[in-house]
Amino acid sequence: INVTASSHTHTHKHGNASLSLSVFANDLHWRECIEFAISGATITFHPGVYKGGCGISVQSGITLVAAQVANQVAAHAEVEPTVVIDCMGTDRHLVLAEGVRNVSIVGLSLINGNAAHGGCVHMSSYTSLSLINTNFLNCKVSGPSSKGGAIFVGAHSNLVVETSLFQNCFSEFSGGCIHADKLSNIAIDATVFEKASVGTCHNPIT
Repeated sequence: INVTASSHTHTHKHGNASLSLSVFANDLHWRECIEFAISGATITFHPGVYKGGCGISVQSGITLVAAQVANQVAAHAEVEPTVVIDCMGTDRHLVLAEGVRNVSIVGLSLINGNAAHGGCVHMSSYTSLSLINTNFLNCKVSGPSSKGGAIFVGAHSNLVVETSLFQNCFSEFSGGCIHADKLSNIAIDATVFEKASVGTCHNPIT
């Protein structure tokens, strides 16, 4: 496992996205917009609390971005998230299947996720994910071998986390916030970990 902390500022360009979609919290089909979006699509979330759309599988090259930062991604702006996706303790939020790469999440809050591995996000092997200004709140995994209260990073995968918050995330076994499997890489910058725990130990990353 390679964990690095960097002070570099990265510019993320999304101008080549082949499709842009907007979703609203009162739209019953917002989940389908994500699951069936083609590679390179940008899904813009308008402010609100989104419920009932968990266990979502995403394709390579997908960007999920809050409306208030949609025009500021390239400038790496820091904006308080006003988009909340609430799994209500029934499932994790997102799944990256093996080989899914270049997925980005910008300006969202993922709350109340619950699973065996990766309470909010499960990254399978050979995947990559970038998180910018993203909140993970009250996410947990349970069971004797549970890993990654908020995020499980599979083998040979890459995770970049910038200006984000992990709060009150829990794992019974490993990685109160993030568990990284073998030969994976994690880069973390300007990110806060609060009240993360593994069993009776306070250990946010393993």
